[in-house]
Amino acid sequence: MNQISSTLKILLADIDTLISLTKEDIELVKKANHDNIKKNNGEKEMLLKRFESNKSFLNDLLLAITNEKPDKSLSEILPKEHLDDLEEFKRRLQELHRLNRNYAKFVTALNEFFSSLLAAMIPMKSEGYMNTGPQPASFLRVSV
Repeated sequence: MNQISSTLKILLADIDTLISLTKEDIELVKKANHDNIKKNNGEKEMLLKRFESNKSFLNDLLLAITNEKPDKSLSEILPKEHLDDLEEFKRRLQELHRLNRNYAKFVTALNEFFSSLLAAMIPMKSEGYMNTGPQPASFLRVSV
């Protein structure tokens, strides 16, 4: 049971850091400070790998406990503080999900803006859903 408690504490700390970085990224996008976003992405990747590993470990621990006592639910097996931590874990995951969805909206809007700006400056040949390259005459006009 100590492993569950310590793993949950690590997971909660990682989620808090991811939430903080995501909030910071949203503000950086608003300010067009893209260099710091790249720095945060590296840190977030490392955190996500560790988070996934710890989450998988927690899953294995909980699965082992439920396999030992298949006739009981997890709420009957775990102490109240573990159940509270699991509930808090779920709440913070939902908050992170909401923030990431908000961040994705900003990134998508910026991507569409810059793509349309580029298309207005350099019209591209279109083959189905793919833009293959600049149209020769248009490219020459832009270069001159």
